[in-house]
Amino acid sequence: MKKRKIYKVVIIGLGKAGYLYSLKDNKFISHAEAINLSKNFKLIAGVDSDFNKLKKFKKSYKVNTYKSLNIMVKKEKFDLIVISVTTSNQFKVLKQILELTRNKIILCEKPCTGNLSQIKKISNLLETKNSKCFVNFQRLYLDSSKKIKKILSKRNNIKINVTYSSGILNSASHYISLFLNFFGNNYTVNKLKFKKKLSKDFAANFTIKYPKKIINFKYKNNYKKVHGAFEAKSKFFRLKYMSGGHKIYIKNYKSKTFKKIKPDIILSQSKVYEELYKEVNSKKSNLSSLNNAIQTMKIIEQIK
Repeated sequence: MKKRKIYKVVIIGLGKAGYLYSLKDNKFISHAEAINLSKNFKLIAGVDSDFNKLKKFKKSYKVNTYKSLNIMVKKEKFDLIVISVTTSNQFKVLKQILELTRNKIILCEKPCTGNLSQIKKISNLLETKNSKCFVNFQRLYLDSSKKIKKILSKRNNIKINVTYSSGILNSASHYISLFLNFFGNNYTVNKLKFKKKLSKDFAANFTIKYPKKIINFKYKNNYKKVHGAFEAKSKFFRLKYMSGGHKIYIKNYKSKTFKKIKPDIILSQSKVYEELYKEVNSKKSNLSSLNNAIQTMKIIEQIK
């Protein structure tokens, strides 16, 4: 019997998504924890500019650590690169990786660069280096999202109200990407009056209109549900997507009570690596492609 290959992974950026998130404290697991739980991938190294994070990471996972991306590439042999640096550094790191490597699979945290021009440059670089980049809009391939897509796609005249915090790039982008996946690209974007500059992002109220569906996005400062929420309504049903997908309820208008849709966001990072395993084995996956991220960024550019 042929021995199953274990794919080697490097994480660049040991912040919340890369290393610090935990199931106990954040209701999410980090990339490092998800890789550690996987039977198909092996974590071999971490890269960060913060010496204290490197020290803790090395102690937690018993792997090599580097302050320099260049040195890591020279010393390590790997199959997959995970980029979980801040949005403002994503373009720089992606560009550097593609200059140093080729024939790689890259998983980049959302939104994958800070603007449309940057993400298009990365798209062109990927072609020249025969590499692939996927973006971690993890809600796209959850079972709960597939159920919601089926419900919303069956009906017309639906109004969806999205509430988000943490800015357009870091929070609202998840839901822009999700609804693009649900409904496609036949939309118009209307900017509303409210717009606010944040320290590393920006916020705005806006509307995405489809022929028979309308999605209203509203920014709420200090919103307790930091991962966002939405409510979908039609004359047939009412659906509540709460706490970033940790609680999901639906009822039809003949019913007095809501029924629960089983949430699966809590282990979404593990689902990412199930989908990545398909990709490294040349099988079709449900990962968010760079094209999906480009379409998301096109909407964000219209809001600016």
